[in-house]
Amino acid sequence: MKSLVLILLSLAAWSQQPLTLADAIRLGLDPRHRAALALAESNRSRAELSARQTRAAMLPSVDIRATGGEQTRNLATLGIGSLGTGPANLNPSFTSFDTRAAVNATLLDLSARKTHEAARRDIARTADDLESERHAVAAQIARVYYDALRANERIALLTANLALSRELEDAARIRLAAGTVTSVDLLRARAQTASDNSALTAAKFEAEKAELTLRRWIGLPLEGELRLQRPATSDALPDNPAAIIPLAESHRPDLASQQKREQVAALRVTAARRKFLPTISGSADYGPNGLTPANTANTRSLSLSLNIPVFDGGRRRADLSQAELALRDEETRTRDLRRQIHLDVILAHRSVTSARTRSDLTKAELDLAEQQLTQSRARLSAGLGLELDLADAQTRLIRARDSRDAASHQLDLARLDLLIAAGQLQGLAQ
Repeated sequence: MKSLVLILLSLAAWSQQPLTLADAIRLGLDPRHRAALALAESNRSRAELSARQTRAAMLPSVDIRATGGEQTRNLATLGIGSLGTGPANLNPSFTSFDTRAAVNATLLDLSARKTHEAARRDIARTADDLESERHAVAAQIARVYYDALRANERIALLTANLALSRELEDAARIRLAAGTVTSVDLLRARAQTASDNSALTAAKFEAEKAELTLRRWIGLPLEGELRLQRPATSDALPDNPAAIIPLAESHRPDLASQQKREQVAALRVTAARRKFLPTISGSADYGPNGLTPANTANTRSLSLSLNIPVFDGGRRRADLSQAELALRDEETRTRDLRRQIHLDVILAHRSVTSARTRSDLTKAELDLAEQQLTQSRARLSAGLGLELDLADAQTRLIRARDSRDAASHQLDLARLDLLIAAGQLQGLAQ
């Protein structure tokens, strides 16, 4: 019931005010909406439990036990009496009672200490894994948001195209009645109107599909009204890949996670090497011991042992070799990821530069197409132009609007890719 109320409140809120990109990312990063985030949090919990287990191996264990029983012994097996062919040297049946508190502890195990340190470092690694997953989810939500935003804006663009086509069709109908154009010109105008109407219908379906996809990603109900707000244009990053690369290396969560994997692997190599070193352990127990609970005496024992590994069939050597191979693998992955980050930044920066240039060109193209349409209308009204020139100007304007729309969307995605490559997506959720 509580969940239903929260969903209804969310729906009411986003139907009354625009949904910003920051709002969408915050909603989408809720682990209840993303299974990958929930699994990453579970991995962190498992790492914490593993660290507790490795820590427990270094702590003392305390046990309390009580035993009692009745037995008959052949004293000859203890070296008391004869083991010949005569009767067994059986002692009378007797009872025994023992209550004991025992403590066992590893006093020095350098390998266990490094194993615990590696487990603790692995907790930090899972935190970076979670942040990396959040980064990937935020990037996908941003792309879906821009797709939905473009789909909505394209409806406005195609609506303007349809309005222009209907206007020119009505004008062609009037000129046909006046005898200044032929029926072919009217048919051409009607065909353009039908084409624009079909494009608008298809765009409305695409916009609905894009909005439903966005709702699914951010956990909003699939019904209701949703208004999107275009994010403010910002080029906050330096206009130089060489300056962005250090920023990316210090903020990319996937690199931070990989570096901690390498550190964990290095600690495990150290732990494997220290398995060749001696270990020291101790044990002690204390408690009443006797024939009956009423007839006991307190006894104790204390021991200290030094274990020097000599030969184990090569198991420790194999463990060390495996740990060293794992470390080399992680070092290779770290180097490869650094190179990939450099490539991501360079390509994303060039994409932004190219998209910005294309956006400027399409803006100039759109301005020229609008001027051409205005001049064609004026010439046709003055009886100096042809209906075909007006239709050509209309086609050029529609094509220029499409190019401008595609270039604007490409620039949005290029800027987003640069933020992703630089590890700066957290700014979008502010």
